[in-house]
Amino acid sequence: MKNNPAFLTILSLSLLIMVSCNLTRFLSPAPAAAVSPTATSTIQAPPTQEATITPTFPAVVNTEVSNLPLSTPITAVTALPCNKATFVSDVKTPDGTVFHPGDPVVKTWRLKNEGSCAWTTDYKLVFNRGYNFLGVKSINLAKTVAPGESANLSMTFSAPDTLGTFVSFWNLQDPSGTTFGTGETGTVPLGIRIVVQAKH
Repeated sequence: MKNNPAFLTILSLSLLIMVSCNLTRFLSPAPAAAVSPTATSTIQAPPTQEATITPTFPAVVNTEVSNLPLSTPITAVTALPCNKATFVSDVKTPDGTVFHPGDPVVKTWRLKNEGSCAWTTDYKLVFNRGYNFLGVKSINLAKTVAPGESANLSMTFSAPDTLGTFVSFWNLQDPSGTTFGTGETGTVPLGIRIVVQAKH
């Protein structure tokens, strides 16, 4: 049976037909996909995902201080001089007061101690120029005047026997012998001006 020529021929033809069919199917191109004439190819990129980062900070207590300036102004401090006097007023015997010869005269100035040193009883009123009603060069203060205080400084004398107008100027003097007056520069002396007239 194995050597039967007819059987071998039929078997060979069957194998050939099978191979031909499979070869044809393999070599046939695959059908093309239908493409719509209006369709366009669009490549869409994946949506961009923006990462939202929420910063985290340590807890802060918001403390507000009101009514405080941002910067503190610096005020210059001027040192007070030791001796500084300010004239306040004529308490007794203003300039031009009329007296008769030999009348008693009380002259009183009101001054304020604007310096840093107290005017002790070692401070004096000293004669500067003009007519010297007292006949002496100086008189000591009657009491101590502390810085910032006001006081009345007085001198008592008799009106001259001669008629006319008499002017006299006086300064203050500290224990070291330094003299000073009134005003911003401390150079204005204390003045007395009286008029002596005859009795009628």
